[in-house]
Amino acid sequence: MSRWPFVPVAFDACAPDLAPVGHGGGRPDLSLRVELDNATGRGFERMLYACNGPRNTSSLAYVDDRRQEIGQYVHIRLRKSFG
Repeated sequence: MSRWPFVPVAFDACAPDLAPVGHGGGRPDLSLRVELDNATGRGFERMLYACNGPRNTSSLAYVDDRRQEIGQYVHIRLRKSFG
């Protein structure tokens, strides 16, 4: 009996990312930075193909297709220097 290692074929797909950044501060001792990460709301997709035996001779056992959504988030940083 032959044993075949489990070696699936995986494909990963990720949409383009956009992260606008804004700097400001009205005074020399005050600094404000705002970042909007994942502004386009991109997702991540992973497809995994697994076969019953060697890929060139056996049939496809299953396909694992996962789509994950990555949320949008905002970073706000306010700095005040003293002295």
